[in-house]
Amino acid sequence: MAPRSLSRRTRTSQDFYFLGGSRSGFSLLEMLIVLTTMAIVAGVALTHFQESALDAKRSVLIHNWHVYQSQIQLYQLTHLGRYPILSNSQLPQLFQPTNQHGETGPPGSAYPYGPYLDAPPINPYTMTDTVVQVEKPGQKPTKPIGNAAWQYDPLTGHIWPNHPEFFQDARLKKISQATLGPTSGSPTVRPLPGAK
Repeated sequence: MAPRSLSRRTRTSQDFYFLGGSRSGFSLLEMLIVLTTMAIVAGVALTHFQESALDAKRSVLIHNWHVYQSQIQLYQLTHLGRYPILSNSQLPQLFQPTNQHGETGPPGSAYPYGPYLDAPPINPYTMTDTVVQVEKPGQKPTKPIGNAAWQYDPLTGHIWPNHPEFFQDARLKKISQATLGPTSGSPTVRPLPGAK
């Protein structure tokens, strides 16, 4: 009997791939899959980054807003029910020592009150600290005025953020109504816990 001849075929690049051999480059389909996956991941990450940045901005605004409002209320309690006077786009009586009538002067026994703040709080949306008077004293503002950081109502002592996002952001509207007291009249002064 004659020995069988073994048929030998030539190996192709596909055979090397399946047998663990090497091949050069990626196929077009593999490249598209990788690029599509990277685009999806980048889109999700960018969306989360933008939301985080907005949340951080909102948190800083709320903190600075509460600080400003609470110090205005404290000023009112120690100055015969009067509120700070708006002058040169600021509330200077909050940053300098004052007497009971709100007159500013050097620190000492003649001017025992304040300063209530070291520096004006910044509005992170406008990155400024200037203050402008509300259009209609006694009413909550409904739109921004100019480029100032805050709107101040000298009649009620309320201060409001002054940027378009504030008037469009439902979360900020809820916060302003729920935690900063009424929108007209004097600010609510809450008693200390345990006080009668």
